[in-house]
Amino acid sequence: MAQTRMRLFGERERHLASLDAALAREMADVKAGCVQPAGRFVELTDRYKWFVEAAYSARLRERDEL
Repeated sequence: MAQTRMRLFGERERHLASLDAALAREMADVKAGCVQPAGRFVELTDRYKWFVEAAYSARLRERDEL
């Protein structure tokens, strides 16, 4: 029982250490300016959504003309 607890505790500590390392990498990226604001993703989503809708509606018009 004690060995199982120690194993689980060790796994938890390793997991927390990997999370800390990931957070440190992400914070370094933020400080270096390697990230984009979330608004940029909304802008890109809207742009590509419009592009797909335009292409799809053009194909529907082509189909209707046949």
